[in-house]
Amino acid sequence: MQNSSHSPTRHGLTAHAVILATLVTLPSPATAREPCPVEGPKPEVYGNTWIHVDDRTSLRLVPSHVLLIVDGREKSFMAVQQPDNGPTETIVEVTPGKYFVLGPVRSYLITLTEGDDGIEMVAPVELPVRYYEECSFVDRVFWGICMEKPTEYSPALGAVVSSGFDTKGSQGTVLFRDDSIGTPLELEDGTPVIYRRDDQAGNALVVTIEDWDGYVITKNGTLTCRDYLEHHPELETFPPRTDP
Repeated sequence: MQNSSHSPTRHGLTAHAVILATLVTLPSPATAREPCPVEGPKPEVYGNTWIHVDDRTSLRLVPSHVLLIVDGREKSFMAVQQPDNGPTETIVEVTPGKYFVLGPVRSYLITLTEGDDGIEMVAPVELPVRYYEECSFVDRVFWGICMEKPTEYSPALGAVVSSGFDTKGSQGTVLFRDDSIGTPLELEDGTPVIYRRDDQAGNALVVTIEDWDGYVITKNGTLTCRDYLEHHPELETFPPRTDP
């Protein structure tokens, strides 16, 4: 099972808290203005199709279902199908009792509860769909030309992350840690941000929707990429740094 963690920043940096509020619709720029740390390694959870809940209990992914296994025997199973009937890819624990099945298109929340007959699996909840580009009702329903964007797992944020455009055309990032409908990610001043990746130091990199400024979310707060890199000159950046 996975435990989320954050990498600390150097003492003395001015930190800004990240809060959560309502997303707004804003244009979609192309790239960050300032260099930011490069992407870190892909979390090791990707490709895990088996997760141990305790000494007696496990969850296992098969091509279109998740199995609850108790004492080595299959107790129950639930469907976690993809639109094209392709296989799901990963199962990860984010908070105790909450497990996310990540697929190439659709993802699901699995909840385990303690019932009269021991541990039981609640029916999977499909996470809301998000798209790479703004997609109208006509595009979705009549033309079917909207490409769905898969969710990701961010150890830095300790959450499953859904970024892109929702069905109402709003762009942003929503975090999933439990059975809530998701928590929009914003800066303390209410600015919506988009999750890009976890960096090489184990922090989350985000950009603003309005002007694509880059920020680094650390354990101690949020800083601009420029401020963060002033204290971490050893980190590789993208675009490459041009400082003398």
